Amino acid sequence: MKKPVIGILGSGNMAFCLGQGLLEAGYLIKEIHSTNVKEGKILAKRLSSKYFSNIDKIEGKADLYLFCLPDDAIEIVSKQFPFKNKLCVHTSGSVPLNILMKQFQNCGVFYPVQSLNKNILTDWNSIPICIEGSNDETEKSLNSIGKSISKKVVKLNSDQRKTLHLSAVFANNFSNACYQISADILSNANISFEL
Repeated sequence: MKKPVIGILGSGNMAFCLGQGLLEAGYLIKEIHSTNVKEGKILAKRLSSKYFSNIDKIEGKADLYLFCLPDDAIEIVSKQFPFKNKLCVHTSGSVPLNILMKQFQNCGVFYPVQSLNKNILTDWNSIPICIEGSNDETEKSLNSIGKSISKKVVKLNSDQRKTLHLSAVFANNFSNACYQISADILSNANISFEL
């Protein structure tokens, strides 16, 4: 199967980390769109891509567009995206697939179950990736892309993915909150957290 040429919308942690992982797996990242000009240009340079600040200027040279956007921006940007015939995929754990299905016949979800930070090297082999597609061909393509960077790719529907995302948020964020409470207790007692 020929690797699709990829375009990325967004320039946050997901865009940086996933873009780098896909580049290292041999994918060509052709276009980057971001309204954050500084970060968009940095990402485009890192991925040897062309940068567009205006969504209407995107050239449509990618086969697949990854919407690496905040949850509340996915629907808004999908309405503005000019290439309705392209495969468009979001990376959110909590946004249902039907948000994209309103705009695109071929669409999907490619959700890495991991908090990502563009300043920390990402080990994609150990990150589970959850996929969902609007049709079998899309799911097959997303499965192939997922397996090119991760050892674990799982098909989950929107409800299952939302439940997983909620669980992951609890496990990640609340354990961090407990560490902070522990640090505060120790600090108040003049005891080093290092202990």
